[in-house]
Amino acid sequence: MAFKYYIRNCILTLALAGTGFQTYSQSNDSTIARKDSTIKLNHNKEKSDSILHFAMKHIGMPYRCGGKGPKNFDCSGYTGYIFSNFGYHLNASSTSQYLQGTKLDLDEIERGDLVFFKGRNSRSSRVGHVGIVCEIDKENKSFKFIHAAVNGGVKIDQYPDKYYYGKRYVGAKRIIEQLPAKVTIAEQDNKDIVTESINEKIKDEDMTISTHIVQKGDNLYRLSKKYNCTVEDIINWNNLKNIKLSIGEKLNIKIKN
Repeated sequence: MAFKYYIRNCILTLALAGTGFQTYSQSNDSTIARKDSTIKLNHNKEKSDSILHFAMKHIGMPYRCGGKGPKNFDCSGYTGYIFSNFGYHLNASSTSQYLQGTKLDLDEIERGDLVFFKGRNSRSSRVGHVGIVCEIDKENKSFKFIHAAVNGGVKIDQYPDKYYYGKRYVGAKRIIEQLPAKVTIAEQDNKDIVTESINEKIKDEDMTISTHIVQKGDNLYRLSKKYNCTVEDIINWNNLKNIKLSIGEKLNIKIKN
């Protein structure tokens, strides 16, 4: 009987080989899966630790719209400044930084990865905030991240929380060892410029630029709700250096067609 099953398995193996299918033992499958995962999730712990050590030195620095450091920051200005000190070029806004790096599932996140959240409008699908993971709790699927927040400047917060970030998490990206560092930074800059130009052209073709004249009671948050965009969008569209608006001030607003 055993010989009969042996002959049948040999015939089945030869038949599968003839159709182009590959057969692996269970142990080989696991090895291949682990190998692919290692390649995808390449993580440089030493560099991550160095980046976070530098990032922690800026805790308490004030938030400022459009701030790129070193004395004040907005969220993307902070991540861009920290990573630039280690030879990595990040795009200007949290939305465009989300286009960089390798996408990660929640259980793949490590220290030094970027995490992205929606802006104040939790119902929006747009990225509006970014931070750097500084502590991981795999068992509870939670992490702490350091970021530049409107309320409190550079500080550490946790995901998930009860009220804010738990409702706004979008995703995570790995930048370390995924983008070329110092020796090829010029090449990456050129690539980013071309990519951003193409993206902006596509976006502009789908959007109409409108002018909003600031009235009494207007602020960036209320305008972002009114026009279904993020505060950071309005800041970038108008190159604002200050979050305080003046009555009569004209703002460019991009509205989807």
